[in-house]
Order: sequence, then structure tokens, then C-alpha cells
Amino acid sequence: MPRALRPEYAGAIYHVMSRGDRREAIFLEGRKEEHLARRHKGDAGRVRIAWRLRQETIMTLAWIAQRLRMGAWTHVSNLLGGARGPRTEPGKKR
Repeated sequence: MPRALRPEYAGAIYHVMSRGDRREAIFLEGRKEEHLARRHKGDAGRVRIAWRLRQETIMTLAWIAQRLRMGAWTHVSNLLGGARGPRTEPGKKR
């Protein structure tokens, strides 16, 4: 059962934190970004991360392309299967 919502106050500052399933990180940080920066922009690892971000978040293709250093958002769209998108995660059998 989810916990009760906390009260909100006008003008208050809130700390927001998001985590993936089993408390895994959902955004790239530090060494992971450096490791990805050495790979080409169409690398299968980058495509899998882009696919997950697109499926599990509300991030735009432009944001994903910039964050993962994959070039233009249209390139990311083409890698993910165009307008319809893939039926399954890249690299997995359908």
C-alpha cells in the first residue's frame, strides 16, 4: 500500500528523487557517461539506454539524444524504430 501524500505548501522548496526498479539508477552519471562517450553514437549500449529512457520516462528524444551524445533526435528516432518504435527492447527477440 502506498504511503499517504505529504502536504504541499505554497512557495516551499522540495527535494525530488527518482529511482528505477529495485532502486537502480535511471540516469547516467560520472564514469558511465565517460565510457559511453568513447563509443560511436549508434552503439547498441546507447540504443538500449535510449530505448529504456523513452519507454520508462517522459524525456523527449531531443533530451535523450543530447544526454547520451547520440547526435540529432531524428537519428535516435531512426535507431529506435521510427515513429512506431520497436515492439521489444533492442537486442531482444520478438
